[in-house]
Amino acid sequence: MMFFNRVSIFNEFGGLGFEQESSKMANALGNRQHMLLANHGIITTGKTIADGFNALYYFEKAAETYLTALSTNQELNIVSHEVAEKTAEETANYPIDLAKMHLDQIKLILDKEEPEYKD
Repeated sequence: MMFFNRVSIFNEFGGLGFEQESSKMANALGNRQHMLLANHGIITTGKTIADGFNALYYFEKAAETYLTALSTNQELNIVSHEVAEKTAEETANYPIDLAKMHLDQIKLILDKEEPEYKD
């Protein structure tokens, strides 16, 4: 729910994001933080690298969860727009920098398992 009303859709892919294409993409992003590019993927933004990484990570997890739920062929229990917006706002205004904590933990794992990432 952290992405409710925070993702724009860009269906007009016209090539790499140079010149005119990048302007079209920026206009499509508008005041949202993230943008799904048709047939391509997602662009996430954030005030910090940790914010952008966290959004990318959790967007992928949300998509995975959604597809798993669809695969059950059961009726989905969808929350109201009000609850989704409230949850998104609460997540955005959480008093602890969870995105930084998340990225710091990923770095600790990488330091141990793949220290060459720093090179």
